[in-house]
Amino acid sequence: MLKVTKLSTSVGGAAKTANYYKTHDKKLDAISPNRELFKKEELDSLDIEKGYSQYVLEDKDIDTAQYSEWGGKLAEELGLDRKQVSIVDLANALNGKVGDQQIQLGVNKNRKMGDDFTFSASKSMSILAFIEGDKRLIDVHKNAVKEAMDEVVKNVPELRIYKGRDGQGNPILENVATDKVMYAMETHKVSREGDPQIHDHVILVNATLDENGKARAMTIDKLYDNSLNTYFGSIYQHSCRKGVEELGYETYSVGKHGQFNIKGISQDNLDYFSKRRAEILKEQEKFKASNPNTRDKIAKYSRNPKAHLSKDKIAQIWDFGKEQFDNSTLVKDSYDRLEKKAELNQKSDSHEPNHAKEASEINKEEPMVQDVKVTAEQAIQRSISNIGKYSTKLTHIKILDKALSDFATDNKLTHHDLKLALDKLDKNYLVPLDKHGTVFATQEMIGKEKSINDNVQNISSSFQTKLAEAPVDNNIINANKGVALEILESKNQVNLLSVDGSSKDTVEYITKALNSNDKSVHILTSNKENQIHDIENTEVEKDTSLLGLFKSLIFGKQEEGGGVHNQIDTVGGYTYKLNNGSQLAKTDLLIVDQADRLSVDDVVKITEQAKNSNTKLLFLNQKSGLSTN
Repeated sequence: MLKVTKLSTSVGGAAKTANYYKTHDKKLDAISPNRELFKKEELDSLDIEKGYSQYVLEDKDIDTAQYSEWGGKLAEELGLDRKQVSIVDLANALNGKVGDQQIQLGVNKNRKMGDDFTFSASKSMSILAFIEGDKRLIDVHKNAVKEAMDEVVKNVPELRIYKGRDGQGNPILENVATDKVMYAMETHKVSREGDPQIHDHVILVNATLDENGKARAMTIDKLYDNSLNTYFGSIYQHSCRKGVEELGYETYSVGKHGQFNIKGISQDNLDYFSKRRAEILKEQEKFKASNPNTRDKIAKYSRNPKAHLSKDKIAQIWDFGKEQFDNSTLVKDSYDRLEKKAELNQKSDSHEPNHAKEASEINKEEPMVQDVKVTAEQAIQRSISNIGKYSTKLTHIKILDKALSDFATDNKLTHHDLKLALDKLDKNYLVPLDKHGTVFATQEMIGKEKSINDNVQNISSSFQTKLAEAPVDNNIINANKGVALEILESKNQVNLLSVDGSSKDTVEYITKALNSNDKSVHILTSNKENQIHDIENTEVEKDTSLLGLFKSLIFGKQEEGGGVHNQIDTVGGYTYKLNNGSQLAKTDLLIVDQADRLSVDDVVKITEQAKNSNTKLLFLNQKSGLSTN
């Protein structure tokens, strides 16, 4: 799991934040038999504050020194790369000090110091690492964190370049990609409730160097704007899973973004060492929370400060857990599998028939490297095909993200496997669309986009509706009303309207306006409830939904004997008629509600039909959600 948090503080507060990550959390060495902890008197002497006050390191065991280090090109230039993080260096970096330069901090009391990327391993990994003592799993976790952060720094950080001012005197800023960044990696081993929990805080410092070598602040808005935390979290999870299996463990999936657990650990054991998760689930049930943002807020605001547990208390809890759920045989079995595999692989190189046959049996259980490559190539092709259903543009991140989330888990592929497959694609297959070579399309996508462009170029006075008087409707938002009237009076055949709030009132307003001018409307919606047979056989309260709206507008007018014949279809039903050559009744305006849900093929078919039938077309989107209620 990956959680990203912005770190902001008053100017001068960087030292407290550095202390938070360096002295507050690593209070025990859960790996070594002695489990070195702070003594109670040492804890009482710390200046503990709420939030980010003092945090990470105080493991006094030689094994833990390697789990604190700097990373990034900027850290390398400053001579800090892979060196252990000190409080002084971290505080200076968070305070805007880069080498002998000082970033201008300004007077903003909530200045952003950086971002905390928190990577958390599965509970099963933590149990085997800290309760059973398999240190190899910590290295797997650390390597996965580094792999994910390599992709973060390649794709996210940007430098804002001042380009002057516009005509109104506003500053013109251009975002330019930069990978000259530095981050501090600190490994924690304990949850807030004292459970074993491998997690890394990666502090991405708000500092970079511009092309002239001047220290500047940076932004990672791209991460938040594009919700890339899920993508980078998937990179971490898939890397972890591959590393765990390479140690001889077996795994199973527990989520759609690569989350997994190690086979052999009972659910009771996982629950015993997951007190924090139990608390969050209890709060979610209390508030009936289903929205991901709501669940995140519950997790944030229901958490307790880090518990200052004594050495004896931690040992008691963990030792009891080990006695109740002894998993030592899992560790032993993992080593046995590795030894057997190595032995059989050695035999496979032998020319003796019996050895070769025996080795082939073990290889049936695990894909050969060549098979993994083929599967990775298939996953990339499927990803491109799926994205192409709803977009005519691609980026490497979109391709890899889709491949990871939808096609990698069953085949146990990592981001590295997929990246190799993507890099080996025929250079002519993905056509670059921008000068930076970051946006691409296939020839098929380009062809479909050209078809759409050809279909939407018509301009004619025949598409105008000149209203003698605008309909009176107090329900529609004024901004929507103004744009709707402009579109009705426009000569453009194809139009796009993004409405504030519900689309219901806007559709009703446009329908009334056209019907009052003896013009008909054909409405397409993606909601299956709105099929004609549902409308005809369902009693609904008038104007409470599109169902009620369409029933009154479309059929009510016709029942009065008027000459206007409105129609309604689902997008699927409409395109089905087109594909089967069904005769469609003539209409003056085709409204496609929830147009952002359309596939590219649907857009091609609908615009082509509008062009051929000389019908005005309105694609309707909603700025604030897709609900029609």
